[in-house]
Amino acid sequence: MLEKVGPLRFTLALQHAGANLGFPNKDGAPSLPVALGGLGISLRDLTMLYAGIAAGGQALPLRETSNAPAGKAFPLFGPAAAWYLRDILRGVALPDGWSMGQGLHRPRPVAFKTGTSYGYRDAWAMGFSNDYTIGVWVGRPDGAPRPDRMGREDAAPILLKLFDLLPADRAPDAPPPSGVITAQNADQLPPALRVFNRAAQSGSAPQARIRPPAIAFPPDGAVVSLPGRSDVIKTVPLKADGGRAPLTWMVNGAVVGSYGQYDEAGFTPDGEGFARITVVDADGRSATARTRFRKP
Repeated sequence: MLEKVGPLRFTLALQHAGANLGFPNKDGAPSLPVALGGLGISLRDLTMLYAGIAAGGQALPLRETSNAPAGKAFPLFGPAAAWYLRDILRGVALPDGWSMGQGLHRPRPVAFKTGTSYGYRDAWAMGFSNDYTIGVWVGRPDGAPRPDRMGREDAAPILLKLFDLLPADRAPDAPPPSGVITAQNADQLPPALRVFNRAAQSGSAPQARIRPPAIAFPPDGAVVSLPGRSDVIKTVPLKADGGRAPLTWMVNGAVVGSYGQYDEAGFTPDGEGFARITVVDADGRSATARTRFRKP
């Protein structure tokens, strides 16, 4: 699924929502291991993203106090997709030891997901009910491995105990939003939905009619001169041919911004050196150029 969506397109959506991601190779584009946790993210940002699922697909910056100003919401996905995720995660089996006794009757339905990082360095559990979202991290401060310690056995019980300590939810279950299809298996789906096809979701002209994006400036291998004086700032224009707007630009893995087809995009280099410039269009297609910045 991630191969069809595009790992760069996926991680850009998380970054636009306010999540700070760390990649093993800062100069390389995200790849398919992202689906298995091949990136770094803080407990705070991961909890914020899961709260976005609970909020119908709208991610909001976390606030330390209730009277702090609310930030701008970012749509991660539509309300139907958020409802599907909630329904799936509510059906996750409870950890060992929670299927009997206190796990037999839950005061509130909890949708949750667990995870274990590579090398058993981190154990995670993320969960939400109608009113609350909780994130749990278990591990060592120095990042040392903890063999056989997993999110399901270590973090999930803490998550469920925390939900037991919270007041009862006041919000009722929201009804399924428009567009939700309830089906027990793929055979019950409409024929067009039995196979995932990214091209059918683009909503306008087929991809074949619009050329993939190509970086027009600065071209691959170019040397761009910078002002010799330190008090003079130079903004380097970013131009692309083709691609479906909006076009998102990245320099060395950092997002510069998203622009329309004819908007003026640009960035200011920190100084001399090499830069990896990438443009991604709305369909997840990308192009990359390596450029050197040099003073005269």
